[in-house]
Amino acid sequence: MNDHHPEAPADVQGSRVDSIPSVDLDTLALLVRAANLVRRHLDTYVLYNVHLNWTSWDVLTIINDQPGISTRELADIAVISKSGTTQVCDLLVERALIYRTRETGDRRLTQLYPTSRGSRLVTDLIPQISDAYHQYIATGRAPVGDTFRTALRELFLSPSSTTRIPMDTT
Repeated sequence: MNDHHPEAPADVQGSRVDSIPSVDLDTLALLVRAANLVRRHLDTYVLYNVHLNWTSWDVLTIINDQPGISTRELADIAVISKSGTTQVCDLLVERALIYRTRETGDRRLTQLYPTSRGSRLVTDLIPQISDAYHQYIATGRAPVGDTFRTALRELFLSPSSTTRIPMDTT
């Protein structure tokens, strides 16, 4: 195993290169760059004001949406390491945004819950994040091309999207 790259899952190890579906690397790079741009914008203009970053916001919203989630489940959903999850949760506990409970049978199992303060913060920030998205992506301030901006609009405004971000079509 390389120190910089995690080991491939068992079902991928030993796969032949020709068995992997081809990927449009330019589109993939554009997607990752756009995600980084949006994340940086939200970190700087919305989350910074409440002393959060995207990772801590993501963790807080997952806990708010799934009260009682275990640390392991949270790490899987947020796609961060268990130790990283613990560090973020420590900070959120310090700020009284979440709290932990331990299973009586196995003290190693921790469940995470939002506090009323944490739930209120999530509720208060959702409109600000929506506004920031609208101002940054929908109005053309983001340095991404029109084709990609259209793809982002379709992604966020598709009928299957569970959270709709309002867009001004004027």
